[in-house]
Amino acid sequence: MKGERRVLIVEDSMAQIGHLFEVVRIAGFDPRAVVSLGEAKAALGERGYDILLTDIHLTVSRDQDSFEGLELLSFVRSEYPEVLCLAMSSDPKVETYREAVRRGALHFFRKPILGGDEFRIGVESAKSRQGLLQSVHKGGDRRRDALLTRFPDGLVIDEHTRTVARKVASSRKLPLTLLGETGTGKEEIAKLVHRYRVELDGGVPFVPVNCANLTGDLSASLLFGHRKGAYTGADETTNGFIGEANGGILFLDEIHALSPACQQRLLIPIPETRSAQVVQ
Repeated sequence: MKGERRVLIVEDSMAQIGHLFEVVRIAGFDPRAVVSLGEAKAALGERGYDILLTDIHLTVSRDQDSFEGLELLSFVRSEYPEVLCLAMSSDPKVETYREAVRRGALHFFRKPILGGDEFRIGVESAKSRQGLLQSVHKGGDRRRDALLTRFPDGLVIDEHTRTVARKVASSRKLPLTLLGETGTGKEEIAKLVHRYRVELDGGVPFVPVNCANLTGDLSASLLFGHRKGAYTGADETTNGFIGEANGGILFLDEIHALSPACQQRLLIPIPETRSAQVVQ
């Protein structure tokens, strides 16, 4: 990636900016950060950047109802098409991911980005996708139309894998284990299963959980929920990630990072009122 080192980080949280600076530097890139859509547009005009890494929601909101990052992706695709666009968010809605990709994001990180290796792999994935898109464009309308006909959803996934995903989705409760190195598209397959479930059952939830972030004594509460007063600081009853995924898809990434106790509890059948299809 020699010669492609300048990274513009767009993130409204100063705490996150510090972490992202470290991640990008460890990956071997030169970062600069801004906190708003306007500052990002100005920075792009002042200095050439090779890579854009933008959060989707640049205004603090518990409901995540601001989408300045999507506007920025569209702007960069139009005005700076040579820039490699990467998006990031903790937003669990698959629609947010799809819209980011539609507007030009070549790779989507689920926040937080854990380290330099994850960022570096994301850049390589984005470069590969950019190369494929350029190849399709150079191949002319016939080749582009052929790919769009074969993969109308933009996911280059073979028919056998799609058939398996449909069967898993139609079972409603069948658990699925996805194996592969980082960056090979496991979450994409999980989202494909969710899409087929939505086609069958309507707007069922998709809840992705990075298990590497669930550490310490609170990991079980985050997963399984707790009752009010269960421990000091438990001011209200919560459903946990499993409860949030009720009736839909629970995607457990890096499940091996969970404590043995949490992994053992996941093997216990979940009551019908809080059932979720588990993809790991």
